[in-house]
Amino acid sequence: MSIKIKKYSLFTLVVILFVTFDQYSKYWIIHSVGKDKTLSLISGILSFEYLENDGVAFSMLAGKTFIINLLVFIMICVLIFSLVVLQNSLSKTEGTLKKKFVTLQILISFMIAGAIGNMIDRIRLGYVVDFIKTDFIDFPVFNVADCYVTISVFVVFVILVMMKENEFEQIKIKFKH
Repeated sequence: MSIKIKKYSLFTLVVILFVTFDQYSKYWIIHSVGKDKTLSLISGILSFEYLENDGVAFSMLAGKTFIINLLVFIMICVLIFSLVVLQNSLSKTEGTLKKKFVTLQILISFMIAGAIGNMIDRIRLGYVVDFIKTDFIDFPVFNVADCYVTISVFVVFVILVMMKENEFEQIKIKFKH
């Protein structure tokens, strides 16, 4: 098995494990807490509260499930393409830059897992199950998949901002004819 196939297998496994954890957390909240109930974890700070969200972040595009799923599918394709581009670029990099590329690939895998986790909900249920509630600030209720996407997007942004111009030149898009 080639190194590239092993890497793709690793990223696929990461996605499957993280989607499974996201889906299990939603299954657990539906069956343990249920609608219109709250489970306080840390009083005044964090609780679980079951919520059905038929939109995206902050309930934007509420009720537009087909459009949301189409956009998410396109985003997943772009992210997979990015994984492949980074993998193709890895053979020409070394040291710190190689570590950055691998880190970016892992973070992209988290983004894909989050997108797939919420997309499964939209296809299966017609809405996304949200349940993590911050009690100390007025913030929308969210879920594990949202955490994957939000945290990984933030870290990718930080990495990209800190990368040097010559490091970007190492990213090669190859098309075989």
